[in-house]
Amino acid sequence: MIIFPSLRKQSLMVLIFATCVAMAFGSTPVMSQQAISVDALNLVTDHNSQLLREHFHIGFNLTRLSRLSDLKRDVNDQLYFFPDTVDVYSIEQNPVRYTYFYSENGDRLMTLVKAFENEQWVNSYLQMNTFDEVGNLLVSRIQEWQNENWVNSFRQTQTFTTNHNVLTWLNEDWNGTDWLAVDRGTYTYNEAGEPVAYLKENWTGNDWVGDFYDLYMYDDFGNMLSGIRQLWEINTWVDDERYTYTYDINNNMLSGIYEQWDGENWQFSYKEEYSWNAQNLPTQITASVWAGTDWVWVSRYAYDYNEFGYVVNSTLEIYTEGAWSFNQRAQFTHNFFGGVQSALVEYWIDSAWVNFSLSAFNHDEYGNTLGADLYGWDTDTWMQNHDDSIELSYYYNLMSDYYTGYHIEAVYVSILTGIDRAVDKTRANLTVYPNPASSEINVQLTTPAGSNAELALYNAAGAKLMNVYSGNFADGEHTFRVNISQFNTGLYFVKLTTENDIFISKLLINN
Repeated sequence: MIIFPSLRKQSLMVLIFATCVAMAFGSTPVMSQQAISVDALNLVTDHNSQLLREHFHIGFNLTRLSRLSDLKRDVNDQLYFFPDTVDVYSIEQNPVRYTYFYSENGDRLMTLVKAFENEQWVNSYLQMNTFDEVGNLLVSRIQEWQNENWVNSFRQTQTFTTNHNVLTWLNEDWNGTDWLAVDRGTYTYNEAGEPVAYLKENWTGNDWVGDFYDLYMYDDFGNMLSGIRQLWEINTWVDDERYTYTYDINNNMLSGIYEQWDGENWQFSYKEEYSWNAQNLPTQITASVWAGTDWVWVSRYAYDYNEFGYVVNSTLEIYTEGAWSFNQRAQFTHNFFGGVQSALVEYWIDSAWVNFSLSAFNHDEYGNTLGADLYGWDTDTWMQNHDDSIELSYYYNLMSDYYTGYHIEAVYVSILTGIDRAVDKTRANLTVYPNPASSEINVQLTTPAGSNAELALYNAAGAKLMNVYSGNFADGEHTFRVNISQFNTGLYFVKLTTENDIFISKLLINN
C-alpha cells in the first residue's frame, strides 16, 4: 500500500476535491498518531473499519484496489516465511525494533517492541496473543515497560462462530488494578457466513450504551446490495447514512451511492462508478457529488495493467469548469508475486509532471520485503524527510504488515507448518512433483468445468520460460509431463492462471 506524505504544495483542484470528499462524509482530515505502541494494524485487530465504505476512495491504494476484483491468489508451499525482526526508522521518533515469536503453526504469539535510546535498544511494549486450536486469535494483551517492569496496558478479547468468523470483541484498558471495559462489538451472520448486522457499544462506567448499528443486505452471489448505519441518540436508534451498490453479470461492482439522513428523508451525497476490462480488473473509478438536482463529476482514477494483472500506471483527473484535467499520476513496478518494487507519484503542475514522492522496496526470491525507503522530492533531489505508512509484504505477497517511518529493514524466519488447507472444489488447484527435480516434472491440476487457463514456467526474476498449456480445461484432474533438463540449477515457479484464480507452486531444479 502506498500512502502519500503531507502536501507542501496543493493546487486549487486538490483543495476542491478534498473539500468535496470531506463534505460527502461529514469529516475532516485527521493527523495520524506516531506513538510506537499503537500501530493497530500490526498489534491488535481494528474492528471499527468501515465495511460500508470499503470500496470508496481507493485512489492509488493497490491493496484496496485488489479487493474490488474477485481474482484470488494462492501458493502451494507449506514453508511459510514470517517477519522475525523489523527495524523502523522515523523522522518523528527514535528507531523502533519489532521482534516476533511464533507457534509451530505460524501463529504470532508475541511481539516485543523496543526503541533505540542512548545507543541501545530499550524495552517499550510487549504484546502476547492466545489462539485456539484452529488459529483464531482469542486474547491479545499489550504491556508497557515502566520502571524496569512490564505493566498491563490494553487487552482485546474475541469470540468466534463455528465458521471462524468474529462473533464478539471486547476492548479493555488497565487502570493499575483491574481491567476496565472500553467498547465492544457484536456481529450477526447469515448462513453463507456474511455479516448482516454489526452493533458497536461503549462502556459508560455503569452500562453499555449503543454507538452505532449497521445492517447489510446481499444478493444470491454474496454481493453487498445495501447497508444502513444508525446512531444511538437520546435513547433511540436514528438513521445516519445509507449505501447502495450495483453489479454487472460478472459480479463486478458498477456503482456505489452514499446517502445521508436529514431527519426526514435520505439525501444523495456521493457516488462512485466503476469500469472493468475483459480480465475483470477495474480500469476506472469516477466520483461524483450531489449538487441538489443532479450528480456532478469530481474526480476519476484510471488504471493500466501489465500481463500479470498488476497495476503499472494510474492517473487521477479532476473535473472543473466542464472539463477533465490531470492532477496526479503514479507509476509502479512489481516483483513476480505482485509486490510493489517502486512507486513514483507525480503532480501535474504548469502543464508538466513534477516529482512528488518515491517508494522503493527490495524483496527476496519468495516475495518477502527485505527493505523499503520512502522519499519526497525537494526542489531538485530526493530526500528522506517525512514519515508515512509503509507496507511490508511477505510470503509471496499474500501477507502484509504496516509500519510508520521512512525506512524499514526486515529479517525473516521460515516455518514448515503442519496446516492442511481444505480444498475448495469450486477453485483450481495445482501440484508439482517431484520437487526438487532434474530432468522432468509432473504438473497436476484440478479445474472446475469450462475453465480458461494458462499454465507456464517462470524463473525467479519473473521471466516466462515456457508456456506449458493455454486454453480451455474440462472439469476434473489434468496432468502434464514437462521436460526441464535444459534449465540451470535454481529456483523456479510454475504458475496456473484462470479466470478467477492465480496459483503458484515453487520448483527447485537441480541439474
